[in-house]
Amino acid sequence: DDLETRRCTAFGLNNVASNEKNHRVLERMGVLRPLVALIKDKDQDTHLQACLAVRQLSLTPKCRFQFVEMKGLQPLLALADSDSIEVQRELAAALRNLSLSEQNKISIVREGGMDVLIKFGH
Repeated sequence: DDLETRRCTAFGLNNVASNEKNHRVLERMGVLRPLVALIKDKDQDTHLQACLAVRQLSLTPKCRFQFVEMKGLQPLLALADSDSIEVQRELAAALRNLSLSEQNKISIVREGGMDVLIKFGH
């Protein structure tokens, strides 16, 4: 449980996820599961980078679906309480991309995502 290793892992996953050509491979490799774990990390840099990676991967329909199916919304929404404006911004952007799927729109509302977006809108 080395902080620097987790932080570097999150940064690396975000860097690779920033290229949409990698999304299918990352999805098949099961990269979303470790990203959900990294979002739960106490370290702000770690969960910021994991959130950024989810934002990127959520441009791909299958990744959007898988993230919600593996119960990633609750840990993601928990980041709304972060003191970091960057974390809040990336959370909002991740929700924007996740909401591109009709089923995810329902899940986001059910899980409290609208409360987060309304809070950020004030």
